[in-house]
Amino acid sequence: MKTIRQIADEIGVSKQAVYKRYKGKLHTVCAPYAHTEQGVLYLSEQAETLIKQDFLKDDRSNGAHTERSIGAVPEQSQEAGVVAVVYAFIIGIFVYKTIKLKDIPRILVKGAATTAVSLFIIAMASIFSWFLAWESFPETVVNVMQALTSNGTVALCMVILFLFVLGLFVEGIPVLIVFAPILVPAMEAYGIDTLYFGIVLVLTVLVGSITPPVGSLLYLGSSIAKTTVSKAGKEVWIFVAMIMSVIGLLVIFPQIVLFLPDLLYN
Repeated sequence: MKTIRQIADEIGVSKQAVYKRYKGKLHTVCAPYAHTEQGVLYLSEQAETLIKQDFLKDDRSNGAHTERSIGAVPEQSQEAGVVAVVYAFIIGIFVYKTIKLKDIPRILVKGAATTAVSLFIIAMASIFSWFLAWESFPETVVNVMQALTSNGTVALCMVILFLFVLGLFVEGIPVLIVFAPILVPAMEAYGIDTLYFGIVLVLTVLVGSITPPVGSLLYLGSSIAKTTVSKAGKEVWIFVAMIMSVIGLLVIFPQIVLFLPDLLYN
């Protein structure tokens, strides 16, 4: 019997890559060939063979393990960002005429500094998330949550409450990067659809992004509206109530999210 880490080391990939290969369904795929001891998942030779064959198949078809790249950004996002920058550049120079050619170096330096801060936060969060996955933390979370409750709805409400409190003090993007790979396997263990949970997850983190004291979107909105954060903070709670109401409806009626995908794929 071997752990996922041992099998991943033999293949030459990270343990997180093994989880990503099965999109959070590793426990389901390997359930007949696995058992858990003291919170650690051990896989039999059949499961080891299954995993290695899947990765070998990927090597033959793609020429490399696509799962080895951690935190890769889709090309569509990069292209959209380029289009947005070019559009803003053209509008600023030729329509509003608020950008001069002499201002471009200063704008580029300021943009690089702002981007560097965000990318540094994302990089550190990604490293921490990879470390947690390497240390089997997702499996520990699954075991702890299943020990607390066997009801998927109750578990989902616990996660929502945890993310809401965490979002008050931590920026939204690091929260998603660190905790999404941990919580998705936990929710799948309760039979909760990953698409559905992803939408609930993003909405919950969004609440933390518009509430003080670390609400980045609240600061951004205050800057755009040219008002103080304290004044904007007094008005934001109606929007928080609306988002929380939507989250509550999604918890009670998951088909609000799932009916269209089910209709299309079925």
